[in-house]
Amino acid sequence: MLKSLLILIIVLIAALPAFAQDEEAPDPVCEANVPAEALAALDGIADLTPEEALARVIDARVALQAVEQQCARAGVVLSRNYITPDGTFALVVPQGWLLGTYNPTEAGGILFMGNSATAERLLQVENPRLLPGEQSLQIVVGLPPADSDITLESVMSDFRTPVNAVYPELSTTVLYEVDGRSLAWFAYRGDGFDGVVVGIAMEDRRFAVVRGITSGGDLDAL
Repeated sequence: MLKSLLILIIVLIAALPAFAQDEEAPDPVCEANVPAEALAALDGIADLTPEEALARVIDARVALQAVEQQCARAGVVLSRNYITPDGTFALVVPQGWLLGTYNPTEAGGILFMGNSATAERLLQVENPRLLPGEQSLQIVVGLPPADSDITLESVMSDFRTPVNAVYPELSTTVLYEVDGRSLAWFAYRGDGFDGVVVGIAMEDRRFAVVRGITSGGDLDAL
């Protein structure tokens, strides 16, 4: 059950709308074909110098990541299962994403992950500089004290306050229910990047909160 709830969080992040735009963007379409740019970049690569070959591989990777991002916007995401070393929770990791540091707690923990090797560092600086398509997530799972009256609203407020102190461009917090479970989210924007915080009240009194950042204008792809 924990696994399915955290999968739901990741799916919700992928579906969250970006800040309002002047014009309505067309519905994304997943055309999972190898782009011509990638094929052209790899053509004749065996005859190149190591430096030239590496440059071609990078060009091909950029072209393929663009396809992956477009498909993510359309809701098509390849994934793999991950269970924390102490077994406190599980989730689905998008294909190609890297797992960062996991800091365990008695009833959960904090996990960093993203689609680049710098994902964890990007989440720990005030004004991260993300490359186009770069995305990072911080997943926090915890259990409030037994005698507390902490709610999802108060948990989201605890996250919202420090975010708002640094990033004034903030959406309202949206609260709703899915299959009887309380969820909430708000979006924010920094200098050159978009961010979102999603929270869910889990069945065993625990709360899960996911903070995600992505390069500016790419919030839909998270």
